[in-house]
Amino acid sequence: TEPTATGTTGVTEYELQVDDSNGFGSLDSTHSGTYSTTSLNVSGLSTGTWYARVRAKEMGVFGAWSTTLTFSHTFEN
Repeated sequence: TEPTATGTTGVTEYELQVDDSNGFGSLDSTHSGTYSTTSLNVSGLSTGTWYARVRAKEMGVFGAWSTTLTFSHTFEN
């Protein structure tokens, strides 16, 4: 679900964190970062369980983190 703007300028950026730990202590540097889009393809993750969360930036301030998404990635030939 896309975050909803509450101020007059609206959401301008999103910060995404992807990690293989739900504590987000060793972020996947390929996919974690700040983006101006609400859609992003994530590829190249190693096999295993991954965690992701996002927060929106509005009027220069980042909001709270979303609920953590847990997903599994498996490599198939």
